[in-house]
Amino acid sequence: MPSIDSARWIGRWRRLHRRTGVCAALVVLILVLTGILLNHTDQLHLNRRFLQYEWLLNLYDIHLPENIGSYRAGDHWVSLLGDQLFLDDRPLAERADKLGGALLADQGVFVATDRALLLYTRTGELVERKPITRQRYGQMLAIAPAKVAGRVLLELDNAVYQVDTNTFESEPVQNGFTEWVQPETLPTEMRNAIARSYRGIGLPIERVLLDVHSGRILGRWGPYVVDAFALLFLGLAGTGVWMWWRSHRVARHWPERWKQLRHGGLGR
Repeated sequence: MPSIDSARWIGRWRRLHRRTGVCAALVVLILVLTGILLNHTDQLHLNRRFLQYEWLLNLYDIHLPENIGSYRAGDHWVSLLGDQLFLDDRPLAERADKLGGALLADQGVFVATDRALLLYTRTGELVERKPITRQRYGQMLAIAPAKVAGRVLLELDNAVYQVDTNTFESEPVQNGFTEWVQPETLPTEMRNAIARSYRGIGLPIERVLLDVHSGRILGRWGPYVVDAFALLFLGLAGTGVWMWWRSHRVARHWPERWKQLRHGGLGR
């Protein structure tokens, strides 16, 4: 026959069970909602719908470089983010560590980087590339239009070179007074467009839901947190069955005391 102490222990366990269940309810709700949505990925097109919230992209370490070097080339902009070159908001195939400048000419858009002098069409197609080797030329510093038509000037470590815009042949020239192209601040709209292009179209909703459901969105220890809650749910189920069994025995042998227990009269 169960004792009164058993009834008191059941009451204490019941209160602990209830409080723990309330704390775990939010996690259960998240797991249930994400599980239901993931079961209907195809119907909801979750793998083809994307999220572009800045805080979420930052959480996934999809960051923009702090410094964006930009030059105006007529009605176009040439920018460098990390080692990625952009013409307006279009990413270019060429990579660079430093952007020396850009200008618009009849032939197209000239871009000076630490690796090459590049000529692009206005739509971002590469027309010509003149490599700049540091051993021969030194580091690219700047670009400017020459006074002679069909020429551009390149400022490098060891000399100033004049480049024929048609043949890309170069020759050193006297370094006189030259207005070198200067970097400018990108318009906000263009900066946002480049940021979207750099970061891609965003994160698929399906991937975010999977990471939330598994805990991976919390980082390295996230799955262990979910595992801990899974064990907690298992414990709640086990203690629930145990309390039901013990309560049934106490109620059968001590009906009056059990009524007191259920109304909070025992075990306080």
